[in-house]
Amino acid sequence: MALARWLILSTSLLAAAPVSLAANLVVNGDFEGYFGGYTVTSQGLAGWTVVGANLDDQVFVFGPTPGLGPQTDALDLSGFSDNPGQGVEQTVATLSGGSYRLSFDYWTGANALPSSIDVYVNGALLVDELSSGPDALPRTYVHDFTASGPTTLRFLSGDLVVANDIDNLSVSAIPEPGKGVLLLAGLLLLGLARRSCAA
Repeated sequence: MALARWLILSTSLLAAAPVSLAANLVVNGDFEGYFGGYTVTSQGLAGWTVVGANLDDQVFVFGPTPGLGPQTDALDLSGFSDNPGQGVEQTVATLSGGSYRLSFDYWTGANALPSSIDVYVNGALLVDELSSGPDALPRTYVHDFTASGPTTLRFLSGDLVVANDIDNLSVSAIPEPGKGVLLLAGLLLLGLARRSCAA
């Protein structure tokens, strides 16, 4: 009887426990180690493919700037040319039917000028003109989705392009909490059955 109560309590606690995320599937999502005085071009950016019209000066990695975004290396989607529709993409190894979480930091605007970021998942527009406003402070965007196979992420500079920046990109699997609960319940019932047989 006590074992049955413990089983109910344990499965209830497991079901209520927060879901932890698995490893990041994005390659080079933090852009660290590329800053070289604004001279590192997008062509050498591991894991990413440059998209847009101006491939010679598409995006660039910049280092910490006091008062502008997080104090780590980050990616400016608009590069030096400040044209809309410039950016990067990467295909990550998501599995069909799996649940995943996309997360990234972004900030737009400089000198009180607004600008925006467009985000695509498998060619479909997920966010149109995502903007943090003119304060140049970073925000975090989170989107959960179910994959239908490998997932292609595309980040493009949007309207009135000034400092369209992204950092800390991740795509992580969201474990199904029900599986852990069922496994524990099965193990406990097996233990209970063995105990009953031994008695």
